[in-house]
Amino acid sequence: MIKANYEKEHLRSLSLSISKEAASLLRELAEMPSSSHKVPGTVETIEADMRSEDLILDRLKKSGFSGKIITEERGSLKMGDDPIVAIIDPLDGSKNFSRSVKWCSISIAFADMSKEGMDAIIAGTVCPIFWDECISFSRGSGVYLEDRRVSREEALGFTRERRKEGGFYAVYIDEDYAAEDIAEIRRRLGGRKASFRSLGSAALELAYVAIGRIDAFVDVRSRLRIVDVAAGAGMVAEQGGKIMEKEGNAPRLSFEGMQRFKSFLAYLEDPGIAFVPERRGV
Repeated sequence: MIKANYEKEHLRSLSLSISKEAASLLRELAEMPSSSHKVPGTVETIEADMRSEDLILDRLKKSGFSGKIITEERGSLKMGDDPIVAIIDPLDGSKNFSRSVKWCSISIAFADMSKEGMDAIIAGTVCPIFWDECISFSRGSGVYLEDRRVSREEALGFTRERRKEGGFYAVYIDEDYAAEDIAEIRRRLGGRKASFRSLGSAALELAYVAIGRIDAFVDVRSRLRIVDVAAGAGMVAEQGGKIMEKEGNAPRLSFEGMQRFKSFLAYLEDPGIAFVPERRGV
């Protein structure tokens, strides 16, 4: 057995190389109609999800990884006893992928089980499947767009310049009750121009917040899972950004299984939408 290397920068490189290989596989599978067929015995899993996950798990095993794995399709797995967790979404945006919508990604994060909160997420990658712009990070060493580090100052400069023309927010509202929360966000914007988008890959949208291309990410559906957010939220935290639930508290992370978040808000600087919804007392 190869002795695993859990240095943060090594884990960033590992997540980046595996993500790129999985993205290449998914681009090939996108040309095959069968890749979007449902896997028997599952609710939403398509063949492409499973093929990508198989590749990622195989590459982790070959790297000498010996810890816990939380992955979208198989749930919680044990590959050894080391106090580290690999958190994997092999195809974030499966619905987009199956409809030939190119906004989808692969997300791989590593967490140190001895730490708490977002500090536990120590490295990871979010890799778009259909273009070569992988975003990766390691705790204390920064966020990278491919091989170029993107500083917090650069990301904020990009966001602020474009915000003059109106804010750009990734907002998930496809539940009836979410409309009230979104109305509250619009009220707090005070009439400022704002574009709200639900693009379909939360991991990629969070990564874009970290590099300044999206002002903020908001999800109030109670459906977001740890595999959707781990890598992207880790990047936002590395950039000194803010991650909270709608009550204003920092989300607690659990590595016991497929954690779900009732709400999730992330930004580098508050664009005026952070709120505690007093009217509903929650």
